[in-house]
Amino acid sequence: MTYKTIALIAPLLFSTAVFADWKLNNKDSKLNYVSTKKSLIAETGHFNSLSGVVTNDGKFSLEIALDSVDSNIPIRNARMKEHLFDVKNYPYASVTGLLDLEEINRLGAGESITLNQEFRLELHGKTETIVAPLRVVRLSAAQINVASLKPIIINTKLFDLEGGIGKLKELAGLDSISLAVPVTINLTFEKES
Repeated sequence: MTYKTIALIAPLLFSTAVFADWKLNNKDSKLNYVSTKKSLIAETGHFNSLSGVVTNDGKFSLEIALDSVDSNIPIRNARMKEHLFDVKNYPYASVTGLLDLEEINRLGAGESITLNQEFRLELHGKTETIVAPLRVVRLSAAQINVASLKPIIINTKLFDLEGGIGKLKELAGLDSISLAVPVTINLTFEKES
């Protein structure tokens, strides 16, 4: 292979690597939430099944399988699936938006940037725009990590979930369950070859 051939091929190889899609690694990713009952008791939970991608033009999507909710109590999981999320009619929540991939691609391994990121959350048939501070860390040439810098507060009223929360209160014999739910994310994306 001549130097001229290498010079012609190298930019093509580089551009393919830089502009490849990033796919979520579910095993190394977490979406956690905190629910508060009786005004004083806070409990954490998470979702076991997440899928997502960041395309080569910066569009990102995250899909949360709501039937993978894990509150650490099986009966509560079942009640949340049926009465809160109504997974038969709304099996997924989705997050979509646009990242500045050029800025992320300039990061070296171990470097990070902070973004005030806008995204759309679709949940229970409703869509709302949310802005959250995120840190993006370039773990390696083929991995990035995206994490919330502080909890993202989800107002369940905006997604018509008050009725479901009311039913959960009734079934559990509780006087209150907070309508404001702090959520944190820690997501790892891997570059597709």
